[in-house]
Amino acid sequence: MSNSSASFADRLFHAYDIRIDASLLSKERATQLFDAVAVYAKEQLQVEAIVVCRDARLSGNALQNQAIDHFLNLGFTVYSELNPITTCQFYYACTCLGRVMGLMIGASHNPASYTGQKLVGPYCTPIAEHIGPAGGLSAIRTYFEEGRKLEICPMPGKLICLTEQESYIQDCLNRSGVKPGSFAGIKVVVDCLSGSSAPEILRALQIAGVEVVARNMVPDGSFPSGPPNPILAQSTSSTFSYLAEHPDYDFCLLFDGDGDRVDVVARGLKAVEPSLVMAFLAPTLKAMAMSEGRVSIGFDPKANPLLANSIIRYGIEPTLIPNGHSKIKGLLVEQASLGLLAGVEESAHYYLSLSYEGRKIAIESTLLITLLFLKTWREEETRFSDLLALQASVARKREWGYTYTSSALRSQALSQVEQAFLAQGYEAVKTQADGKPLGSTLLRLGTAGESKLWACISQRSSESEEGIARWSVVASDSAILAECVNIIEGIASRDAVGSYHG
Repeated sequence: MSNSSASFADRLFHAYDIRIDASLLSKERATQLFDAVAVYAKEQLQVEAIVVCRDARLSGNALQNQAIDHFLNLGFTVYSELNPITTCQFYYACTCLGRVMGLMIGASHNPASYTGQKLVGPYCTPIAEHIGPAGGLSAIRTYFEEGRKLEICPMPGKLICLTEQESYIQDCLNRSGVKPGSFAGIKVVVDCLSGSSAPEILRALQIAGVEVVARNMVPDGSFPSGPPNPILAQSTSSTFSYLAEHPDYDFCLLFDGDGDRVDVVARGLKAVEPSLVMAFLAPTLKAMAMSEGRVSIGFDPKANPLLANSIIRYGIEPTLIPNGHSKIKGLLVEQASLGLLAGVEESAHYYLSLSYEGRKIAIESTLLITLLFLKTWREEETRFSDLLALQASVARKREWGYTYTSSALRSQALSQVEQAFLAQGYEAVKTQADGKPLGSTLLRLGTAGESKLWACISQRSSESEEGIARWSVVASDSAILAECVNIIEGIASRDAVGSYHG
């Protein structure tokens, strides 16, 4: 094992994906990484084909070209959409192709200088650290550090160009039951933040009859508005100014760089929490599943408990799930037979368990979520307003955090915050219902909906960014919220070297 490879791997491999500043990923290191992926595809997944796609990042062009050439030289059949697409459309392609490995080049909501890869196995099964055959991403890291590679094949593989956009759009329209022109009279502002979501989102909404105001719709990997993160004010300020000046919209939808995350803003500049969107869609998802047994929907520790519990009246059980794309999709696969229909993170990532040709697949589709949301709103506007009022009845500080120079200092801050709240009578929840680790700590005081005063604090180490600890608070009133935030910031900021939002 090369010491330099092991050291570089520390910066390259993360819990759920591969991510690094593109300036640090030389062509030689990229080849070493593609070699490790190829070994995993051949030896662990036993597949002969790899799907290679990218989002709009400027570094993605060269990396996609390099990956295609390299996998072809190793004898793989390579399926590729040569234009930038969303991660959701990539997942759809991998699902339809079946016995393939998928590699999506991009870096989600991170700044323009970053690159990375999201990986999936056959039928879009998640691959992450300790998730997937032989440990998933952990095995790929080992192959990378060891410099493992396959022999060049005397007969190069075949490149097959993908054209899945129209098929993906039609699949989402069919699943949602949205007919052409059925959304006439709905006005939606769509900000794609110069990412790759515009072609599929705008096309589908226009088919449905929505009056669309498109902003930052042309993919541009330099991200001129700022990092493609829907909750960063610097990136969305111009769109919010537009909304203030043109208040006749029904909703504004903001997508991140690779289109797997959508934030919703209702008329009057009212932010709609992801837990509200999922609670609103819960009866629709239950009807789509046509299940007569127990059904449940997962909410992460940051969710508003009043919104999560609102689905009980429809015979749906809210369940506590961990954060992390691959963990949640793994749960959806494992618990599909137990009735787990969907999951949501307060970062505005949505996860669905859907049937494709008789096989249950855990997938992300912001397009399907968008269509279901608008259709349900058209049919049940009063229920949406009631949930919006329920959301407004509590106080919330969306996730924020601090950066530390070492994992020891980060762990110390998290521990000290936990001890401070335990001393005030809070309880700490660290496991899921089945006893498996939650991956974060939920600190709770009282019971939402029953106690006059209550609070829920989520805290965790970020598994996708270096040295970051994150907190989120939802409480019964603004006074308790302020008290919680002051305690957290008083402790967490002591040894921090910077703050974090996003």
